[in-house]
Amino acid sequence: MRLDVFVTAHIEGDLDLMPRLYTAIRGAKDTVPGASLLIDTGRAWDAKSWICGATENRAPYFVLDAMGYDAAFADGLVHFDKLHGELQMQLLVPEAQFAYDVNGVKLSLGVATNTDEAAIQSGQVRLPMPSQGVILHLTLDLTQDSAPQQIIQQTIIQQTIIQQTIIRLTDAHLPDPTIAGAVEFIVSEARYYQKKREAAS
Repeated sequence: MRLDVFVTAHIEGDLDLMPRLYTAIRGAKDTVPGASLLIDTGRAWDAKSWICGATENRAPYFVLDAMGYDAAFADGLVHFDKLHGELQMQLLVPEAQFAYDVNGVKLSLGVATNTDEAAIQSGQVRLPMPSQGVILHLTLDLTQDSAPQQIIQQTIIQQTIIQQTIIRLTDAHLPDPTIAGAVEFIVSEARYYQKKREAAS
């Protein structure tokens, strides 16, 4: 069974980048024949970004959710409860694993911060943190373990990395208008709450 995983990281509060990033991701996903995952492995926020400061780092995660991400390792969030029930994607602490069911096959994914390539370690697919404007396209082959006790426990499978390719943003990746509209709305809301908070102080 094939599974394609698209990985981003280091958005660093640059919401203007995200409509173009979505265009690149959508184009890449259109080329794969079956199931795919879209995951951000960290640093979507930045302490120097005004909108991250105004929203307690929540703004980038709202945009990631609008872009259709399946999960984000939200290392910038302190109050996960403030986003509970507001997002479709799964929010994970950096040390957590993302457990995904692919047609009954269990897959575990985590983050490796000290490498530029994905690797399989102790039955877990360890995903890197690509640079800003870079999308890692990872193709996996998943095979169900035939051992009865493995099936009963619903544990992992044999997994092989078939290929890893890098997609870089270029001038050809124009901003997606839907995501640009979502960014505009989130920025507008952030400015409103920022002014409201300043008036109250």
